[in-house]
Amino acid sequence: MREDHREYYSKKYLQGRGVEFGALHSPLVYDKQKCQVLYADKASKEDLLTRFPELREVADNLVSVDLLFDLDSHDFSILQKERYEFFIANHIMIGS
Repeated sequence: MREDHREYYSKKYLQGRGVEFGALHSPLVYDKQKCQVLYADKASKEDLLTRFPELREVADNLVSVDLLFDLDSHDFSILQKERYEFFIANHIMIGS
């Protein structure tokens, strides 16, 4: 089976420390020898399961949220306290 193009490019190019927004149960696959990825979402894993009961089917696969961050109301300046080499946003929809 052919490797997903996102996985191929993430393993090839990503290195250092980064943040993935909204990974839920489908985080990007990356090379753990080259990267450290923190997971950000607008709510904790437990809160997401309460708000979206349909996620209970994949609860075992949900990533643990490291950073509470709402893309609808935060700007990225709060992330400047730390140094990140990359950001991932594969499954993001921002409302107005």
